[in-house]
Amino acid sequence: MRWNVTDEVAELLDLAQTSFLVPDLDTMRLPLLNRSVIERVLPHREPFLFLDEIIFMDEEQGVITAKYDLERGRVFLEGHFPGAPTWPGVFQVEAISQAGGLLFNYSHKIHDIGLLTNVLAARFMEKITPGADLYIVARVLDYGQMTEVVGQTIQNGKICAVAATRMYSLSEEI
Repeated sequence: MRWNVTDEVAELLDLAQTSFLVPDLDTMRLPLLNRSVIERVLPHREPFLFLDEIIFMDEEQGVITAKYDLERGRVFLEGHFPGAPTWPGVFQVEAISQAGGLLFNYSHKIHDIGLLTNVLAARFMEKITPGADLYIVARVLDYGQMTEVVGQTIQNGKICAVAATRMYSLSEEI
């Protein structure tokens, strides 16, 4: 099977490899949403919830920035890889999808589960290691029940990964 990405997704993926998808990645912002609010919007729970705080959200532009404390993922880091801990790439794609799903659900005021249907593209450029917070930026392309998310993971001011995913919302309210 062959999947094609839209021109908009391809352009965002190209941009995301070299530039932040938010106008100003201000890591010192106070949180807009904390973990307890995030848990009211998303069904994910520990140890598989990869968003601790939302520090930026622009519903009109469809952009969100989340922060994740890698100490929460220590159990994964201990086994991936002993002596050289690296946060798994598949978790980076999941974190991007969670951020996009949170923005989608929050914007539509729904609490139903959305399903990740495709990983359209992913590229891993830098290792993510313990010792510094992880930032997740996602841009949501809202097409109703079918949504595409393009995002990036950032640590120490470096873009570590970019990914594009497609999700399907089970909500009948859209």
